[in-house]
Amino acid sequence: MVMGEEVKHVKILPSPVEDANLQLLIMQKLETLFSNNDQTAEHVHDFESINKRREQLIEWFQKNRLPVKVEHVEGSDFPIINILDTVQIRAPYEDQNCESTNEIILDKVRNLVKNLKAK
Repeated sequence: MVMGEEVKHVKILPSPVEDANLQLLIMQKLETLFSNNDQTAEHVHDFESINKRREQLIEWFQKNRLPVKVEHVEGSDFPIINILDTVQIRAPYEDQNCESTNEIILDKVRNLVKNLKAK
């Protein structure tokens, strides 16, 4: 395993992927993975948009009949969304911010979060 701070340079080899859009997406993802700046343009969120996203998710989970709890964390501006006392979702409340030890429920909750994005 190589830690992110140890990576000094990434060289992109010619891709067998012919789709230009897919190549661009891969390039952007690689740049964000190895960048020292955690606030890349794609992941910059302001306070208002994070709160709005949290409220949309809570409403979406309730619409899908999942029990939702909002837990306030000391020292954090943003509470954690807790689903079924099993999955925790932290700000900015995207599918990659879901955490759980139960992989089956985690996968289902992540899919719901992704489906809200697609709406």
